Amino acid sequence: MAKFSKSISFKGAQIDFENDVIFEVGKDSTKTYTLSTLLKEWSGIDGLSINFKKDDELASEDVDSE
Repeated sequence: MAKFSKSISFKGAQIDFENDVIFEVGKDSTKTYTLSTLLKEWSGIDGLSINFKKDDELASEDVDSE
């Protein structure tokens, strides 16, 4: 069976809901996108998978060896 995929992803992003903006921070630049414009592209599409994810480093526990 044929499959067509459509996706959008941001890395290092911040959502500013009040100003309707997504900032994507890279090493050398920051890009700005209009949140409502991006969401409008997905409006009315059934069967979406929506995922928000944030990775943080886990603090290590320095345990002295006895």
